[in-house]
Amino acid sequence: MILKKYITLINAFGIDYQEIYCEASYGFSDGINSFSFDKNASLKTFLSLCVERRVTKYLSKCTTSKYKMLNDTLS
Repeated sequence: MILKKYITLINAFGIDYQEIYCEASYGFSDGINSFSFDKNASLKTFLSLCVERRVTKYLSKCTTSKYKMLNDTLS
């Protein structure tokens, strides 16, 4: 559901959907490993925040001018 918010940005910059999906999976696994029940947060909220931050960070990295040439050359 989180990736659906970014689908237009993914398509506009020509980023492979599988790469974004892998980054979201990494964020999910990092969130599970670092979750603590001692804090006052639910697991669902914490995981969605971790996934969203990971995807946002990856998208901002891929949309810079430094990676524009790489994104344009690869199909």
